[in-house]
Amino acid sequence: YAAYVVAFAFGASGVSALISYGPGLLALTMPAETAVSVFVGLAFAKLVATAVGSLWLVWALSRRTLLLGSVAAMAVASVGLAHGYFVGSAWMQIVAFAVYLVAFGCGIGPVAYLFIPEVLESTIRSKGATFAFGVIRLMATAWLAVFPLIAAEVALVGLVAANVMSCVLIFFCTPETSGVVLESVRDLFRKKGDV
Repeated sequence: YAAYVVAFAFGASGVSALISYGPGLLALTMPAETAVSVFVGLAFAKLVATAVGSLWLVWALSRRTLLLGSVAAMAVASVGLAHGYFVGSAWMQIVAFAVYLVAFGCGIGPVAYLFIPEVLESTIRSKGATFAFGVIRLMATAWLAVFPLIAAEVALVGLVAANVMSCVLIFFCTPETSGVVLESVRDLFRKKGDV
């Protein structure tokens, strides 16, 4: 089930909606031209963070640490993003967006693609990973469809709730897999009484 917890956390993060509708959210607290320019810079920061996360951090730090740290930072950033929106603080929104996108790019963004197949038994790995990545895409599509239809306040509070719940689930449901031989990952779940 750890693979599906990570798939849920990735999909529930709302990153696709924030990337798609981020300039519009920022434009609520600053001029639209400035919001677009700022968001281009934030997207570039996410690109750099993803490169660093994919090429270095995934191998330098433990996967569970990256997952948990990433989702915790995204939860805090989503609180900052919502608060910035409610008080009308453009700077708070910019900082929160930066933390959110960099945390995603350094952590759950690249780690999910490594962790999900790693924790699935070899007999179900291909089908289980396909299902997990399908869950991610369905949740991303749901965020993209719902985000513009509901009030920004509701969407941002939902984002906070989803990221906090993901943080709790990852903390309790994901084992550390770094340094564990693929064939031995199954034993990580047996120790907890979960087959």
